[in-house]
Amino acid sequence: MTELNYKRIQSKIQKDFDIIKGSFFSSDYVMFKIMTDGDGLNYLVSRTDDDFYELRKLMVIAYPHV
Repeated sequence: MTELNYKRIQSKIQKDFDIIKGSFFSSDYVMFKIMTDGDGLNYLVSRTDDDFYELRKLMVIAYPHV
């Protein structure tokens, strides 16, 4: 167990986002900002929609009944 197991942490996806322009070989994509808040663990991270899709695939495997 780590110290994170005993803390209450809330995560919020902020309403603002950035559209990152792609290069010649890649397309534009959206970066979402996620803020965590709780017990001194305050972080602001950015994630793409692909990150959420990969997380969803893992969660469906782990929790198919939800």
